[in-house]
Amino acid sequence: ADMDCLTGHSGRVWKVDWNGDELLSSSSDATLRIWRQERLSNEDKTDESKWICTTVLDGPQHGTIRSARFSGDGKMIVSASFDKTACVWQKDSDSGEWECEANLEGHKNEVKDCAFSPTQDFLATCSRDKSVYVWEKFDDMDEYECSAILSEHSQDVKCVCWHPTVDVLASGSYDNTICIYELDTSSGDWEKTHHLVGHTSTVWSLSFNHDGTMLASVGDDKTIKIWRREDGKWICVCTSSGDHTRPIFDVDWSKSNNKIATACGDNNVRVFSVELEREEGEERESAHLQLLQTLKGHKQDVNGVAWCEKNSNLLASASDDETVIVWHLSKE
Repeated sequence: ADMDCLTGHSGRVWKVDWNGDELLSSSSDATLRIWRQERLSNEDKTDESKWICTTVLDGPQHGTIRSARFSGDGKMIVSASFDKTACVWQKDSDSGEWECEANLEGHKNEVKDCAFSPTQDFLATCSRDKSVYVWEKFDDMDEYECSAILSEHSQDVKCVCWHPTVDVLASGSYDNTICIYELDTSSGDWEKTHHLVGHTSTVWSLSFNHDGTMLASVGDDKTIKIWRREDGKWICVCTSSGDHTRPIFDVDWSKSNNKIATACGDNNVRVFSVELEREEGEERESAHLQLLQTLKGHKQDVNGVAWCEKNSNLLASASDDETVIVWHLSKE
């Protein structure tokens, strides 16, 4: 695979996220960077391009920014910091400049991950303080209020992930488990509805498939698990091991090409296809992961990985080596 290496961060890069063809990265250098591809007009080369950093967000947060994500409409960014805060950035529609709109305080310890819900009505953050906070924005003001503190995990909560279409939230923890929460629309309360047990070590990352019927989880136990929603329960339909030699720190299940990408502590990015199959006599389908590609380019642990949904041949990764790599995968 062809690759472009994006340099500029002065510390390890933790996470990457796309909005259209814009790429967001978060780093232990306490900044966020936004990158985009600039086409170069060369006479001899028609397709030459390079990635440039268009924005550096160096805001109120002091300390490592462990995670950052765009909102679905691309007009907001939320970032999670080791200074115990989450920050919401808003893009000014006239100037195109990003400004810090809200600083969310409440967590008692490092904030590890953050994400907007698909409707953008809610925002989730999780922390080393063992809790998940759900924040709600009230239309008349630009303020976010904490509408739920979910203390279902017994250890540091590493990741949060929203279902792609409905207000269902998943979290993964150092306690080796995954919790699923749903909004009880009659009471307005968030409740834990499922507790997924199976990983034998820390759950580092979670990603739903395109319609939210399946969930991928990865962890310190070097496995990828696929969970499937069946009859109101989440059932583990696949445990894939043997492809990773070190802990798996991130997973992203593409909403457009249905492939799974992983970020691993062995410096590599891997791409898998997901096959569903039903054995004779089996009552339920099982899932099978097929390793398609191992992408070698980073020199240290890979912490984050993200598919570009606008162009499903583009995959970004973030590493301890202070770089972001954009991989150009060949069309199948």
